[in-house]
Amino acid sequence: VPGRLHDVSIVYNPKLKGSIEEHAISTLLTLYARCQGHTLIFLPGSREIQRAIEIFNIKIPANCVALPLYAALSAEEQNRVLQFDEGGNNEIRMVVFCTNIAETSVTINNVRLVIDCGLVKEARFDNERRLTIIETMKISRSSADQRTGRAGRTAPGHCIRLYTLD
Repeated sequence: VPGRLHDVSIVYNPKLKGSIEEHAISTLLTLYARCQGHTLIFLPGSREIQRAIEIFNIKIPANCVALPLYAALSAEEQNRVLQFDEGGNNEIRMVVFCTNIAETSVTINNVRLVIDCGLVKEARFDNERRLTIIETMKISRSSADQRTGRAGRTAPGHCIRLYTLD
C-alpha cells in the first residue's frame, strides 16, 4: 500500500445485526484499551458519522475526543482533526469518524487503528429520472487498501473491516 511504512494486521468482522454505526462503535470499544494512538472509523456519509458520534459520546472512554471529518465541514472544523493537539498530554486519543476524504487527501498522524465499514456514497446520474442521485456502494479494493494504509504510517497498526473478504 503506497505510503504505508509499517505492518498493519487486517481482520474481517462482518456486521451480524444492528446498524453499521452500532457495529463500528462496538468494535472500537472492544479494541480501544488494547490499541494505542488515534483511530479512524470510515463511514459512508455525514449522517452516519453524526449518528455514530452520538452513540459513541454516550460510551466514550476517558481521555478521548470524538471528531467528524467529511468534505462538507468548514476548513476550521476539518483543521480540528488535521492539527489535533493533545496539549502536551499524550494520553488523549482522538477517534475520527470520517468519509473517504481521509483515504488520500489528508494525513492524520499517529493513527494505529482503522475501522472500515467498506461503504462509500457516490454521485451517479440516473438516466431514467434524469437527475444525479447519491448511492451507497461497496468500496473498491484500492480504497480498502488506502484505508488500511492509514494505520501504518508511524507504527504498526490494525485494520478491522466490517465486511467479508469477498
